[in-house]
Amino acid sequence: MEIVTPDEFARRTLGGRPNRLDVTIYDGCEYQCACGEVHVFRPSGFEPSETQVLRELPWMRLVLACPLGEDAATCVKIRGWFKYRFQSLFGTTVETDKPPEINATTAKIDEQVYLMNYRDHYADILADQITPSRLAELFLFRAWTAQFGYRIFSSDAEASEKLIGETVNASKYLGLGMFQQVHGFAVEIELESDFISLIEERWRDYDVVVSTMPNADRLPTMEIITVLTNRLDVAEPEVTCRLSMDFLVQMDLIKRTAMEIGILRK
Repeated sequence: MEIVTPDEFARRTLGGRPNRLDVTIYDGCEYQCACGEVHVFRPSGFEPSETQVLRELPWMRLVLACPLGEDAATCVKIRGWFKYRFQSLFGTTVETDKPPEINATTAKIDEQVYLMNYRDHYADILADQITPSRLAELFLFRAWTAQFGYRIFSSDAEASEKLIGETVNASKYLGLGMFQQVHGFAVEIELESDFISLIEERWRDYDVVVSTMPNADRLPTMEIITVLTNRLDVAEPEVTCRLSMDFLVQMDLIKRTAMEIGILRK
């Protein structure tokens, strides 16, 4: 069977009319549908999977909608005199826009958390204050920021919960190993605890700041960065300012990505 564009399908099926044939006599005829499946014709009122006749065409032809609800239509010719059969002549499908899949890759959690060189990224921010323990803390912080961003930039609670889980799993099963490979040390060994305990403790501290803010309309950037700098044991105003800007850059990436995958809060 030939698959044509919707415009070509409409051109080839011009001149038809609403069906007036008694199509009950064709019950049970098989035909190839434009959706790719073979269906059994069931007239309206017959169960299961009744077939909608969209149009009757000259020379014993019918335009049938896909009974599975797919965006497909097929033109068939009725063959036979006493034993009928359908011959599929041509059909069309209409591709609908499907929402992007929501996972660690489409949400760019990998790009934000573990597909990066922390020494290079924070060289201008920390300068000569870069240490393994601080890089490990920043790894945990960027993971928290990723899931936090998708909580505030999403109106889909289910998607937010999924991305929290994706962040934890991707960071634990991919991120830790890649971080060690790039930087030459392990986060868990450097911070002397297992990964789940580390993120539970750090993420609780950051979440406390967010949940106790009196003005929910303001992003508590400085309060969040204060918790981070206490963890990093750095107090220079210039470093605090640069860490704040880096945090906002990541949040902007999350906002733009949330728009791309269709979960941005309106």
